[in-house]
Amino acid sequence: MRGRKRIISVVFLFSAVLICSMVLASGLVDVPLKNILSPTGDVGTLSTASVSVDPAYYFKDYTLQPVDSKFWVHVNVASASDLFTWQLNMTWNKALLNVSRILTADNATYILSTTTSANKTASFKLGFVINATDNANGYTGAAETILDNRAAPTGVSGSGRLVSIEFKVVGYGSCDLVISTTGNLQTTLLDSTGATITISPKTNGYFSNKAIGDINSDRNVDGIDFGIFAKVFGSSAGDGRYNIEADLNKDTNIDGIDFGVFAKNFGRSV
Repeated sequence: MRGRKRIISVVFLFSAVLICSMVLASGLVDVPLKNILSPTGDVGTLSTASVSVDPAYYFKDYTLQPVDSKFWVHVNVASASDLFTWQLNMTWNKALLNVSRILTADNATYILSTTTSANKTASFKLGFVINATDNANGYTGAAETILDNRAAPTGVSGSGRLVSIEFKVVGYGSCDLVISTTGNLQTTLLDSTGATITISPKTNGYFSNKAIGDINSDRNVDGIDFGIFAKVFGSSAGDGRYNIEADLNKDTNIDGIDFGVFAKNFGRSV
C-alpha cells in the first residue's frame, strides 16, 4: 500500500513539472531564465544606492509649527545606477501628522524626469504618481516608473529627488518618518532589467513641533525634563543612553550646547 502511494506521488509530481514546462515553452507565460535562477531577476552583483529623507531633522517650536500648519519633506536617492522604477513605503505617527500632497517628476530636480525616453515617466505622462496614502493608519505608498518601449530601455544614473511629501500637522509631539524596507509594498528600487537595486544606507527623517526642552512631551519644560536630560547628558547617537528628544540641536551629541538651550527654555509651557 505504501509503495502504491509513493508511486502515485512521484507520478503526480512529475506531471506537475511537465505541465509547468509545457506552459513556459508555449510562451503563454514569459519568464526569463534569470528570474528562475534568482528571485531578484539578476544572477550578477546588484548595484547599491542610498535613500534618505531631506531634511533628516525637521523640528520647529510649536509657536512656529502649530496644528493645521504644513511642511514639505523630500525623499532623495544617491549613487543610483540604471534606476528605472521606484516604490516608497513611509510611515509616521498618525496622531501627529497627515499627508496632504505628493509631488514627483515635474522638473529636473526629480531624478526620473531626466530619462531619455520620449514617453518620460508615468507621473509626467499620465499626470499622477501612484499614491496609496492612508492617514488613518499613518502610511503612504508611492511609485513611479519610466515609460520606455524601446528594444533596450535604459534607466537613469546619479543622484536626485524621488518624491516630495507635504505633511499637515494635526497634533503636538515628535515622530520618525520611516522609510520601510520590510513587509508588504516595501521601499524598492529597480533597474531597467527589473533587478533590485540594494538600498544602502537608508536614512529616516524626524519631525518635532514640541516646545524646545519639552523632552517628555507634556507641554511643559520643567524639572521632570531636567531629570531626563541629566541622565543622558554626555551621550551620543549609537550608545544606549542617547535620547534624541534631549538632543535639542540634533547634532547627535547631548552636551553643553544642549544644556544651554534647555536652560534658556526652562519654565516654558504650551
